[in-house]
Amino acid sequence: MKRLRGFAVASIVYCVAQTACAQNSVTLYGIFDQGILAVTNAGGGHVYQSSGSWLSGSRWGLRGSEDLGGGLKSIFVLESGFDGSSGSLTQGGRFFGRQAFVGLSGGYGSLTFGRQYDEVVEHLSSQGMTPYMWGGAFACHPGDVDNVCMSRRMDNSVKYASGRIDGFSFGAAYSFGGVPGQFSRGSTWSIGGDYAAGPVTIGVGYFNVNSPNTQYYNGAVISGTTNSYSNGFSASPVYSGFATANRQQTLATGINYTLGKSTLGAVYSYTKFGGLGTYNVVNTPALTGSAAVQNFELRYSGNITPSLVIGIAFNYTTVGSVGDISGARYRQIDLGVNYFLSKRTTLYAVFAGQSANGENSLGQPAVAALAYVTPSKSNRQAAAQIGIRHAF
Repeated sequence: MKRLRGFAVASIVYCVAQTACAQNSVTLYGIFDQGILAVTNAGGGHVYQSSGSWLSGSRWGLRGSEDLGGGLKSIFVLESGFDGSSGSLTQGGRFFGRQAFVGLSGGYGSLTFGRQYDEVVEHLSSQGMTPYMWGGAFACHPGDVDNVCMSRRMDNSVKYASGRIDGFSFGAAYSFGGVPGQFSRGSTWSIGGDYAAGPVTIGVGYFNVNSPNTQYYNGAVISGTTNSYSNGFSASPVYSGFATANRQQTLATGINYTLGKSTLGAVYSYTKFGGLGTYNVVNTPALTGSAAVQNFELRYSGNITPSLVIGIAFNYTTVGSVGDISGARYRQIDLGVNYFLSKRTTLYAVFAGQSANGENSLGQPAVAALAYVTPSKSNRQAAAQIGIRHAF
């Protein structure tokens, strides 16, 4: 039996390594991104540490397909995120937390089921409009509130994606909430499309999340209670005070224009948190009505040489007034330098600096809060990373 089990495991490994087994095609792929991080005023002090995933999230995955005949294929993707500093899983410890889906693909597009990205990601981020290139993950809009940086996924989802038709593609997705007797609670739906032809790429995406604190931001019922929840928004004071909302709606659109060795781009996103006060969430102010967060981004990148690319971006974020909270403004500059040692290995340096003013979602003086780092205790913050990224 031991020999049989060993033979079975060896056969699977051989099949993956060869990327083909009978009529199946299976590919092992991944990215490892690691370097040295420096952050000013992170919770009141400076931070220096080994850190990763600032240019691209570290991951490994398997993708595969089987030809079913007549132009129809079965497809799957299993993708796991990891922290290179500790070897631990990311995405809340999920083994395949980045993506996990299976479905069919053919001449009319693809239909897939599982843990997947929304249409903002599909039609902006996948078309080169994610801010990562212009300053790493720091360049993401505060708290990645619009998900342009792919922070969050749709569980229990079904998704349709068209093929590209005369430069156009479009798609739609729905995530089932799974709450007995309340079909819409915890559900998410999303639509989007993009156009790519010649030097121009245009993308637009929209998603609507019911019960966002628990469905999208991993807030949970507090032990021993029946109607109180933890604050899944708590990583960013820019919008953490809005966790009591019963709905989040985000519309994002972007454009890239390539002229020779340069690319100019812009992104605009509008996020509305509606039904404030619907849920009892700890560490949130008593708010009602709705609140809006807007992001305005301009950016430029250029190929100085075939191996050297630089990028610069400016982002302006507004948080509207709600109740007694007057609202806040965030201004951010992002810089990135990438040097390609080969097609798969890149040296990089990224930087972001942010300033804030006004009153944030918690009703407190606004503090700088760069994405994915501990918020500042003042209205200014800067972060930088030098690192190496290897794709396989």
